[in-house]
Amino acid sequence: MQFDVSYFCFDGNSGKKNQDRVLVNKDLLTEGINHLQNLDTLFCFVADGIGSLVNSENAAQFVLEQLKYLPLKAEQNWQEIIDNFLQEINYQLVLWNRQPGDFFDSATTLCGLIYQEGKFLTVNAGDSEIWLYREKYLQRLNKLNVLWEDIPNSPITNYFGTDYPNLKLDFSSAVSSLNPGDKIVVTTDGLLKAISKKELIQILEEDSPLYIKIDSLYHKLCAQYNPDNLGAIFISEKSNG
Repeated sequence: MQFDVSYFCFDGNSGKKNQDRVLVNKDLLTEGINHLQNLDTLFCFVADGIGSLVNSENAAQFVLEQLKYLPLKAEQNWQEIIDNFLQEINYQLVLWNRQPGDFFDSATTLCGLIYQEGKFLTVNAGDSEIWLYREKYLQRLNKLNVLWEDIPNSPITNYFGTDYPNLKLDFSSAVSSLNPGDKIVVTTDGLLKAISKKELIQILEEDSPLYIKIDSLYHKLCAQYNPDNLGAIFISEKSNG
């Protein structure tokens, strides 16, 4: 199985500091758009710095920088390895939050999808989202870690950082395979504040290569006001165009 991946990250509007970060197969993006083709492995993560804290972009950057070099083999217990690895990262962030510096008053969410040698794994902590597009329908695969899921901007209950450890990683989203025409979207919460689910479905069902339609979406978003930072990854099986 091979994949095409398009992804972007930017502030959304000039009035907001960009606290989103995107990681795709060791490419850590803080600004702009990129497209990769013919990938046989996926290591796709978004991190959304919590905006109420002043240094959260540093926490998001740090978590993804550490993840860039995490080696995984298909025969390993990925969940155990990633859980232990990320708990250690969170422990360091909590210590840094307790002293002056670049990580004082900082926190971030994390959401991602891994694929290697026929094996998928999803990881989530916070309110970012993993969406499966299938037959003109969007299904969210992960549970949001918030107090009230039906209330916009509800307080996040699971995250990296702050001065007290509060991280419980969720691996429960099930992805076993992709059907012809399926797409996966891994995104911070800014995307569906900027466009509706209906608009996203219309984009994903267009009969054009992934990089063309996501490039068009990116430039459309850049030309308009958006209420939040934007970090998103779009994944299509190669045979689907």
